Parts: sequence; structure tokens; C-alpha cells
Amino acid sequence: MGNQKGIAGVAPKAKIMPLQVFKNSTAYTSDIISAYAAGNSYIDIDVNEVYPASLALDNIISVASINKSGNLSRFSNYGQNSVDVAAPGEEILSATPGNTYGQSGGTSQAAAFVTGEVALILSKYPQASLSDIKTRIINSCDKLSSLTGKVSGGRYN
Repeated sequence: MGNQKGIAGVAPKAKIMPLQVFKNSTAYTSDIISAYAAGNSYIDIDVNEVYPASLALDNIISVASINKSGNLSRFSNYGQNSVDVAAPGEEILSATPGNTYGQSGGTSQAAAFVTGEVALILSKYPQASLSDIKTRIINSCDKLSSLTGKVSGGRYN
């Protein structure tokens, strides 16, 4: 599965939906924030709010990044109230241009794992509401003491 060469995603049958945010080489912040994860500034977004990650809405799952040791990544934003879950976001092997592979890091990589989880939930429960999907994800997470006070309930996927 995956790319037939060595990489498989969380939900290999899911399709990517590209969204255009630039028009005539210009994009407004409001156009871009719809794709914004918890962020990479190592700040507490409960105190220094970052939108849309700090919004408590059913259609937003705010994701922090953790490293392979299960600790919050040194770049990841955090917030006990604002960040819903954490997922791996460091040293993530991925396909890169030119048919090669490389490692990347950031909350965008962590968010991709959770997005894959959303796709898997929808494949099994196509009528699931946004609230149900978010609740399923949060309730299926494990807890790490290293995330206590940084991520809601210390949860990670």
C-alpha cells in the first residue's frame, strides 16, 4: 500500500484534498489559518492564543508534537486547555521531491497522523458527527505524564 515504494500513511486509501489559498501570488492570513496546526513557537497557547488552534470548536482538533521519547517537541506549542492531543512530529520519514525520502518535523507532521485517524474513523463511521469524531480521537489516546499540563489530559496518539 502507500506509495508502493516504501512509505505508507496512517490512512493509505485516503485522498489528499489540495486547497488553494494563494490568488495572484497573494494569500490572506484568514485564508491560511484554516490549515494551521497548534504551531511551532514553543508557547502556551492558553496564555498567548493562536487561532484557530485556541478555539474550542468541534471542527478543530489542536495537535502538539512529541518526539520519539514521548516528550513535547522543543518547538511545539502547547496548552492544557487549548491543545487536544499530541502525536509524533519529529524525525518523521516522508516522501520528498525527486523520488527520495527525508525526515521532517513540526506540528504539521503531528497533525497529519491525527488527520489520518479522522479518515479511518470516517471510513468506518461515515455518518459520524464532528463532535463524535473529536471525542473518539481524544478518548482513544494514551496518556503520558510528560504531557501533563501541556496537552489536555496529557493525551497522545
